[in-house]
Amino acid sequence: MDGKTKLLALSERLLQATLAGKIAWEPSLDRDVFITFLPSYGLTISGSPSPLSLSVRDDNGRVVDSLTALDVETTRVLLPLFEAARRKAQKADQAIDVVAAELAKIA
Repeated sequence: MDGKTKLLALSERLLQATLAGKIAWEPSLDRDVFITFLPSYGLTISGSPSPLSLSVRDDNGRVVDSLTALDVETTRVLLPLFEAARRKAQKADQAIDVVAAELAKIA
């Protein structure tokens, strides 16, 4: 299995774990970059500057390997992962719940 195939499979598993609430994404200093840490490595997903990219980083922050959305297949995997990571890092569901509760009080 080549590196791209491995990273695509990793990205799909990461998406499923993110959607299941098992991965805690955090904002980074860059507006469109989100990061999560596993015991051995960190992962960043970036949406800007485009194209989308996923990077595996060592404990010194160096990129060990990365996957960039330069084709339809890779974009199909990285776009939903980026959106899920962004929503988790920015606590979008909680914000929507609060706004809905506030609207319920006034509407």
